[in-house]
Amino acid sequence: MIEMPEAMTIARQMDKTLTGKTFQHFGRGELTHKFLWLNKPAEEYDALLEGKQVTGAKSYGRSILLYVGQAQLILFSDLGGRIL
Repeated sequence: MIEMPEAMTIARQMDKTLTGKTFQHFGRGELTHKFLWLNKPAEEYDALLEGKQVTGAKSYGRSILLYVGQAQLILFSDLGGRIL
């Protein structure tokens, strides 16, 4: 689990690096960690995110919020994840 200072640092780095980038593909990988929960099939996320632009990232407690487009919000919880 990440702590609040780590979340703040990662969110700042993500905001600086990812803002303005466009999603080409969403994938959950071949080996999915047992703590990965998606409330939709991966294919739906791919269709939803493809072509959308990242508009920012912020930390909220130990969570990292990645803003995509105008109304979409993706939460990276305190268990972490990879952005490729």
